Amino acid sequence: MDHRKTHILGIVPYKAMKPALESLAEGRDDLSLDVYVGDLSKGVDIVKSLHMEDYDIIISRGGTSQLIEQNTTIPVVEISISVYDILHAIRLADNYRGKYAIVGFPSITTSAKLLCDLLQYQIPIHTIHGSGQARELLTRLKEEGYGLVLCDVVTNSIAHDLGVNAILITSGMESLQESLNRAVKTHGTFYHLEEKLLFLDGLLQHPSVQTAVFTPDKTLCYSSTSLQLNAELLSLLSSEIPAALSGEDHKFFKLCGQTLYAVESRAFQTGNRQYVAFYLTGSHTSPLKTKHGVSYLGQKDVERAMFHSFYGVISLSRELGDRILSYAQNHYPVMILGEDGTRKKYAAELLYSQGTARTRPFVLIDCARINGKEWSFLVNHYNSPLNDQKNTLFFDNLDSLPTEKLQKLLSLILEQKLHKSNRILFSCTTQPGREIAPMVLEFIHDLSCLLLNMPPLRENMADIPSFSSLYLNSLNIELSKQIAGFQPDAMELLQQYAWPHNYTQFKRVLKELAVLATTPYIQAGEVRQLLAAEGYCSPAHHPATDLAPAQVSTDAPLPDGTLEEITREIIGRTVRELGGNQSAAAKKLKISRTTLWKYLKES
Repeated sequence: MDHRKTHILGIVPYKAMKPALESLAEGRDDLSLDVYVGDLSKGVDIVKSLHMEDYDIIISRGGTSQLIEQNTTIPVVEISISVYDILHAIRLADNYRGKYAIVGFPSITTSAKLLCDLLQYQIPIHTIHGSGQARELLTRLKEEGYGLVLCDVVTNSIAHDLGVNAILITSGMESLQESLNRAVKTHGTFYHLEEKLLFLDGLLQHPSVQTAVFTPDKTLCYSSTSLQLNAELLSLLSSEIPAALSGEDHKFFKLCGQTLYAVESRAFQTGNRQYVAFYLTGSHTSPLKTKHGVSYLGQKDVERAMFHSFYGVISLSRELGDRILSYAQNHYPVMILGEDGTRKKYAAELLYSQGTARTRPFVLIDCARINGKEWSFLVNHYNSPLNDQKNTLFFDNLDSLPTEKLQKLLSLILEQKLHKSNRILFSCTTQPGREIAPMVLEFIHDLSCLLLNMPPLRENMADIPSFSSLYLNSLNIELSKQIAGFQPDAMELLQQYAWPHNYTQFKRVLKELAVLATTPYIQAGEVRQLLAAEGYCSPAHHPATDLAPAQVSTDAPLPDGTLEEITREIIGRTVRELGGNQSAAAKKLKISRTTLWKYLKES
């Protein structure tokens, strides 16, 4: 039991109340009391002149208590006027032979009306809310022949000025005692609530979990100490309030300074008031985001990237678009298959943005960048995205991982049931005429993946004019040019080209043609020169031999020349014999794609 004393400040409207209160407080050990005399604005001035840190609660009466309550944050308890106090004044007035009325603030007149109704007293009762109103009312009552008023201190003083008799309705000892009891009880309630708030605040002040609570109009109600000075982050959070109020489970990432915050939100209601709470957990520095081959994107980030991308400009076929939409509406894993540059990442973004988990993060894991340290982070670190739930995990370039890591990843997904707690998407680069790698097939079968095949550009040659026009329009805006299109023979060259790297290559070539263009229509010579520089012009439709697993001829004689020239010739020959596939050529020659690209550009 807490025996802390309640420190009470009393502001009373008349002098006689002061000793009465002090006598009642004298024998109590649960409170200490300081009493000052002052009515209405004078009472407010007294409160303003004192150190309010010394007091827990204020007691006052009538209009004075209402004014004080408007000018302080300390709880105010009103000294009531009981029905007995009013009845006592009426009994005194019974001996008066003239007309009289009851005049006062609501604290008096409310009880007076109740009493007169019960006892059937026919006494006029008038409610006032300020001294100006009281003077006007008393002047009128005097003119109507009223010679006496039963009233409060304010009205009593004005009545004497106007020559009207007055009986002051005083608060009896019972009312004063009751006000002291309520002050102690009210302070006890506030004190325990404050302790509870401090306790809860202490719980929320966690080193790795920060909290901010807003109202729907973006007013900050609460924030962890570490967030209070971070105006930029609080502003970023407030912009997410509409999404959080949608009722859906909402999680996103916010980059602020050098820190990436994982944020979860929750909308809730207490009484008639609605709030939005944001919980910031597991902050990552932005270098980690790049270092570990993991990118955290929200719905807005993905949709913005799609809208401004090349793939957002050129449309999918209706059949493919319908299939992606159907796949997006369920939670099954999806394996996206296709040759190099066939919009696999774009398909994953569509599956996410049209899916049921779009209000949660889209986590892009680029398997082509997963080396020893990155792999350790992915499978062992507590901050790994594999330890989170309800997100969309996109394993891009799955086939880039070596067999032992693929086995480990599959086991981890199955053991932790990540495909149940998250939406999982994979992409795998396939080669024309070659079977899918056995380990990738294990992913497909063991996780019951839905298959999404992204067709190569050579299967959509008829759409190249449309694709070109749409992308040129975008490039015109970007480059501040007015390219009208391609000459017919230039477009024919584009449609005859094999595009071994599909849409990625198509985008790059069109961009380079647009940059170099000096006439309204791109010429055939410009297209021919640029495609020749690609180093591996191929017919639009591969013959059957090109679709079979490629073998580099070992019978062809080595060319004459320097080592550099011989190397360049062998690389060019290998690329051509593999149908223009750079990835396969680099793998066959056991060199990096960067090295291969360097030699091709120099040829």
